[in-house]
Amino acid sequence: MPSNSIIRALNDILKKQLTAINQFFVHSKIQKKNGWAALAMQYAKLGIQGGKTADKLLGLLVDLDELPQIKDYDLLRSHRNIQHQLTLDTALMLSMISSIHQCIKKCKESSEIEIEAFLKAILVDAEKQVDFLESQLSILDSVGLELYSEGLKEPLPQSK
Repeated sequence: MPSNSIIRALNDILKKQLTAINQFFVHSKIQKKNGWAALAMQYAKLGIQGGKTADKLLGLLVDLDELPQIKDYDLLRSHRNIQHQLTLDTALMLSMISSIHQCIKKCKESSEIEIEAFLKAILVDAEKQVDFLESQLSILDSVGLELYSEGLKEPLPQSK
């Protein structure tokens, strides 16, 4: 049975994931309203991916005979400006990645091999999401807000 520390860490990761889902969907709606359909679609996919990860976390906690703490969320941070959205979402995902790394460390110390493997799998997905967000920020920084915004009216490369 995992320690209380690991259970708290798993619930913290779940809290961050649930926050990210909501934040992605809010930003997706703002982006769609602003005519940036391509980015809005990518953000909706990030939210859906996050939902799948949250479902896996919920399943893990239930399998461990724990009640998932789904009532807690971090502060939702949204903005109308696309650069701020990307920055806020990147920061949230990096915070979640940090929490995953901390929980992996606790699992190694406690020989919780199965939970560690589970966390490593969701870490890969979180890192892919951060790569996408950071690449969008990099493009925005390179071409400027006006050109970037115009480019959002064209389909973006599909993230995996």
